[in-house]
Amino acid sequence: MNRVKVGLLVAGMLLVAAAVGGLVGAGAAIALIKTSYNGPTEDNLATEIFVHSNILDESVRLGVRMPDEYGSDPDRRFPVLWVLDGPWQGRQIAEATRTLSTVGVAAPAIVVEVPQTGAGRVDDFTPPRELMSTAGGLGDRFLAFIEQEAIPAVGSQLRVDSTRILIGHSRGGLFAIYALIERPNLFDGYFVFSPSAWVGNRAIVPALESRLSQPESLDTFLYLSLGEHEGNRMRDGFDAIRESLESAAPTGLVWHTDVVAGADHADTPVRSFPSAARRFWGK
Repeated sequence: MNRVKVGLLVAGMLLVAAAVGGLVGAGAAIALIKTSYNGPTEDNLATEIFVHSNILDESVRLGVRMPDEYGSDPDRRFPVLWVLDGPWQGRQIAEATRTLSTVGVAAPAIVVEVPQTGAGRVDDFTPPRELMSTAGGLGDRFLAFIEQEAIPAVGSQLRVDSTRILIGHSRGGLFAIYALIERPNLFDGYFVFSPSAWVGNRAIVPALESRLSQPESLDTFLYLSLGEHEGNRMRDGFDAIRESLESAAPTGLVWHTDVVAGADHADTPVRSFPSAARRFWGK
């Protein structure tokens, strides 16, 4: 067995042990997958779906990573994890999902890597001026692209089931909260890691509070995390969102928050994902 396979096997065994043990330290085990081997495995190379977007007026490349079961069970349909900053986050989310699914902690899932567009990451992931004032971006346009063009394109080409999860980190986490506010039923789960809630003097917080107070059903799942070693600006925004949830979350919204011990801003996604997946899948 070559060194690459040995490294992946050892890392996978450590993550399985963490998952079976209640996911205590699971984030560290996932980090070992990343550090043991930083290249794609042969069966984990991202394929591509190109979406010509009339909304964005450009073609967008979506990377797609399949679960092992996609090839071995040709009649089965799968949940889809929509990962913002996909070219940077998608592989580690796919590897973590594969490992967690082997022990029944998460379902096998298709991972769709959503990149930034020609407008740039900040504009793509920042809610519009109507919500954020002068700090506003083009998040409404990007959300429309995902809802009206990207999701139908993936659904028409792959065997997907009805379960969708949106995963965002940092500015992508801000966008995920905005998507929850504007389209709460578009996704069954929102995994929000270290959101940049500070943008626009935390304008996303009163917008979320307004959404929570509306009588319409909010039957979805929200997971919110922050690294222990993040700065005050990130922590203040996180705390404000958590306080809003504690005081006003409707009964239909299932939500959880975590401060991840030992984590900084960069590694919060990989350290948080096992907990988010376990809670979403109800294990």
